[in-house]
Amino acid sequence: MTDNTEWIDQLRLQDRDRYFLSLFYPERARHDVLALFAFNRELSRIQEITSELMVGVIRLKWWYDAIEQTFEGKPPPHPVALALSEVVANNQLDRTLFLDLVEARSHQLGGVAPETLEQLESEAASLSTPLIELSLSLIQAHTAQTAHTARHVGIAWSLCELIRAIPRHAMARKSYLPVNLCQRHKLDVEAVFHRSRLSTEGSVPEGLSAVVCDLTKLARSHVDLAREARGQLSKQAVPALLPLTISQLYLQNIERAAFDPFDLEVEAGPSAKLLRLGWNALRNRY
Repeated sequence: MTDNTEWIDQLRLQDRDRYFLSLFYPERARHDVLALFAFNRELSRIQEITSELMVGVIRLKWWYDAIEQTFEGKPPPHPVALALSEVVANNQLDRTLFLDLVEARSHQLGGVAPETLEQLESEAASLSTPLIELSLSLIQAHTAQTAHTARHVGIAWSLCELIRAIPRHAMARKSYLPVNLCQRHKLDVEAVFHRSRLSTEGSVPEGLSAVVCDLTKLARSHVDLAREARGQLSKQAVPALLPLTISQLYLQNIERAAFDPFDLEVEAGPSAKLLRLGWNALRNRY
């Protein structure tokens, strides 16, 4: 195991939710799942820190090649890649799932909003589901049934992330809200961009709450579908499916905030997350 654990500290700071989730994995799998989460964070940060499309493309291509090299036993000298090389060497993992995560991020680089809610749903699945499936593999719980449930968990997670990121996207003058949904509710995305420049007490742009409400309903439907399988899945799979617990907490907060993504109450404190995660993990529920 590599002695360089600075990447774990970075994950703790930059992706606290997934760091919290790692605490509920069996100790033998915790370091490996942290490496997976750190890899995912490296990919997501590219879009956040890159303003030029080609720079983002080059960085994602670097990670695509890094995964190929890692599976060949020749990882590049990057802390997260080196940590992943240990994970790959010690586990039977699907290389395609890693590459799928890179591909999913590449589709977002252009900042183009999906045309339909169905397209968004597909993109949401591609952004999170492969990571959950890899996590299931680490705890020897990846089956056709858990993979099916993982898709619903992944979509719910990605939709919550999208809603919570609306203010941040607006500051960058980007929107990933489905075009047909915005048209249906007469939402002008320019008004959302303008709202990001105002104080937190500014008015909600017309149609935004209705759009967020529809996204919340879609996320809720996937929560329900994921929960339908709870009695049929092995307890061993629960840690990898616990993202659903955090998603449900966010959805509750979004509903309490009257579907205003700019309301600070949308976010949940670390104590609330850890308490909910701990309670569900104790009952072998997600």
